Parts: sequence; C-alpha cells; structure tokens
Amino acid sequence: MGMCALLFFYGQMNGFSQEEISTAGTNFTYKSLAVPLSIEKIKPDRISYFSIYAGPALNGSGDPLDENGVIEEESISTWNQVSTQWQVTKNLRFVLNPRFSVNHNSTEKRFEWENPVLGLAGTWYKYKKFTFGGGLNTIVPFARKVSTREDGLVFNPGGFNSVSYQLTPKISFGSWIWGRAQFYERSTELEDERLSFFYAPIVNYDFNDTFGTSVFYQVNGETNNEYGVRWDEDETANLLFTINVSKYLTLQPMVTVFRETNYKVDQGNFNMWLSGRFL
Repeated sequence: MGMCALLFFYGQMNGFSQEEISTAGTNFTYKSLAVPLSIEKIKPDRISYFSIYAGPALNGSGDPLDENGVIEEESISTWNQVSTQWQVTKNLRFVLNPRFSVNHNSTEKRFEWENPVLGLAGTWYKYKKFTFGGGLNTIVPFARKVSTREDGLVFNPGGFNSVSYQLTPKISFGSWIWGRAQFYERSTELEDERLSFFYAPIVNYDFNDTFGTSVFYQVNGETNNEYGVRWDEDETANLLFTINVSKYLTLQPMVTVFRETNYKVDQGNFNMWLSGRFL
C-alpha cells in the first residue's frame, strides 16, 4: 500500500477529515501520525476501595451472632474490593474489581482471593433532586476461584444500585437495591437458585460535611425453581454513622440488630464499612 493510500486509510479509521488527511500526505509531522493508543489513554482515571468488616457481637462474646442469636465461631472477617475505573462518558465508567477476604480469627485459612468482577458503574438517571445509579457487573469466567469452578457458576450478572431523593440539604431518603442472577455450565443443586436480591429503604441525615448518620432496614430474598420467590428470615435494622476523614478515607461504623431476636441490641453485631480512593 502506498504512503498516500496508507494515510487515507489511517485517517479514516481515526476520524480525520479529507483536508486533514491530504495535509498529512505532505507533512509527516501532522497529528494524524501520532500513536492513537497512548499510555495516557489506557490508564485508569480512578482507583477506589471498599471494605466490609463483619465484627463481633455487641454483648462482648467475641464472635458475631446470626439472626437467631447463635454465635458464629471464627467468623470475624473483612471483605475487600479494589475498583479500577476507566471513564467512558461523563456519567459512566468501565470497572474491573479485584476482591479478597480476610478471616481474622480463623484457625485455618485466613486469606482468600474472591472472584473478580467487571462491568459498568455510573448514574443511570437524574432529574432535579432524584438520582438513580450504581453498578452492573459479573464475575470474570476465566478468573474464577477454585470453589466457583467446582460449583459450575459461569456468570452472575447483577449489581448494587440506589434510588435517592434529596429532600433538604441535610436530609435524603431512598432505597438500596441489589440483585444477582446465577448461570451454571452444568446441572447442579445450586442451579435451582436463580436469583438473589435485597432492598433496603434508607434515611440519611448529614450534620455537616464530616459527620452524618443513616438508618436503613434490609430485606433479603431469592428465587428458586421449586418454590418461586422466598423472603429470608434474616431481616436487619441498621444504624450507620458516616465519618469523612478525608477525600481518600471514609469510616462507617454500624450497629446491626435482627428481626428474629426482636431487635435486641445485646443480640446484635458491630460492623463497619471503610471506603476511599487511591487516585
């Protein structure tokens, strides 16, 4: 292919006009000859993190309690996610999220890589004081951990989203919504569990830019080939405090109590979320 033909093809592929392509044919320093895929264009524009600490019971027993008030031994843990993000549009990013968990008081396996996920995150709809946004993703089939491969799970599309209405500068309310479908490569008992989901109505109050509090109620459910939709018994009421230490670190300690134990504080747990940004 001749130089002029090559420049024309290259210019058309990169969206340049006929005039720009013609100019490039007589001036080889023209911008159309720049490498289109530079490091600046492919590097992520944001790297953030999010951790969920499942802590001890509020009664000082040293281990968390389940919804029935039964001790879950060796189950104090932290689930962690690092979110690497590339901006696609003003309100949309492509995300790749490596994940891992740490069991703090286990006598056996303490550290475990979890399934990484990839997908999109952003604002799906916004009108005045109303906002709907979040993330949609799935596990990466070729990067599944051993137990997931053994279960035969290939894809689990879904994600965490929220609807929110800003009532006043300090008060907002809405709901968190999470759902995830499971698709298996072969028939197993787990294949019956088609969809897991929860919703959590929430009210937020911001005292100032540094400190705020939230109250939310979480209801969990799932669908099954045998019985259809089923609501779980582990409904929780939660009091969450938000402390913005800096733009790179936010702490959110939380008290969780269960419906099955009549919301008794001494049969609830202490948990904490930690989030922030590296970039």
